[in-house]
Amino acid sequence: GSTADERLLAPLLEQLLSENWRAAEDELLRVVSSGDLTTAEGRALAALGLVQVQIFGRLDVRGGLMALFPLLDAADRGDFSRPVAARTYLMAALMFGAPDCRFFDVGRINANAAKADALLEPEADELRVILTVARLAGSRFLGSRYVMRTYEAGLGSLNRVTSALGRALAGSLNSLAASHRGDQIAAVRHGGEGLSILEQLELWPLLTAMLSDRAWRAVLGPTMPDDVLKVTRYALGRAQAANIAPIEALVRLFACEIDAHCRAARFSEANAAFEQAELVAKRGALPRVALAMPVARLLIYTNRVDQLEAWAASLEAESAGSARALANVHALAVRGCAASLNADYQRADELLSTVCAAPETTPGIDYLVHHAYFELILVKVLRGDVEGAEATLRRAHAYTAEHPS
Repeated sequence: GSTADERLLAPLLEQLLSENWRAAEDELLRVVSSGDLTTAEGRALAALGLVQVQIFGRLDVRGGLMALFPLLDAADRGDFSRPVAARTYLMAALMFGAPDCRFFDVGRINANAAKADALLEPEADELRVILTVARLAGSRFLGSRYVMRTYEAGLGSLNRVTSALGRALAGSLNSLAASHRGDQIAAVRHGGEGLSILEQLELWPLLTAMLSDRAWRAVLGPTMPDDVLKVTRYALGRAQAANIAPIEALVRLFACEIDAHCRAARFSEANAAFEQAELVAKRGALPRVALAMPVARLLIYTNRVDQLEAWAASLEAESAGSARALANVHALAVRGCAASLNADYQRADELLSTVCAAPETTPGIDYLVHHAYFELILVKVLRGDVEGAEATLRRAHAYTAEHPS
């Protein structure tokens, strides 16, 4: 019965957390296709192992979700034992929290994480670290208090975890918490520990995502352009050598490159990075939200203000037919910059105020708000509204304190 299936699968699920994850994936595929598994529950457990590889090994959120939806239905119907249902909800929380704007959904992270938390054994540290990763993906947009509360709730498991993947994830979470505490030295140390384990595991897409996060924080922090480029070049070189499939993190790395090159007035390099980003986004049908403001600035600095409207329209076309509210805030921000440069300050004020007031859970908003506040303060100064500029500056400071970069 199911115990025979579980005995067969337990060592393979454990190996997925080690450097033998590829061999474990091959063996899981073999037992699924060979008919060695005798129960529906055993087949579900094997499928959940393969879903885990989709996310940690390939960052293939679309493929992972397609495999996961029928399992979620079965879990909701009560078809699974507690451990299998727990793993199903855990993978769903992780998928909806992945760095991919097309599927990111705070409500679904939280709903699935709550179910997984209720079903997971208290001592299931390896799985609870993954749960903390998912929960932090949802809470990081809501500010420092939520991040630290989520982190502290998972700290016991982070400290006890023994697998290679678990330790890599713990390093990344310890780094995030240290940066929220303002301890940059610890943030870099923990982050480096996590990244070096990911390299040993050859989890290149995950490494790319973590480095793109680091590059983004560097761009928004007090980092010199060439130091930002060290991170982006390393990450892009690794991704290229491993020939990873197009993922949103690659687009974000190019966005950081464009920004860094613009700051150093290397506009031809910035243009080249933009062209590469467009190719990757097109190849993977990826959203380009992270490029919105870096490209707008590139167009402004290189005297192509007349192209801003076309850039805004192309960002807007991306969200056409999307059920997601406010997917076009990026287009609004670009149009706000254009209006400001054309001395239509009232329209610029309205558009940029809308962006700054967008809900915190709007997809991609974290790539935008710092820049939108800056533009809005500038517009208010140009309008002669000094009081409004000061009030916006205070709001921007409060936002930055809640979302340290």
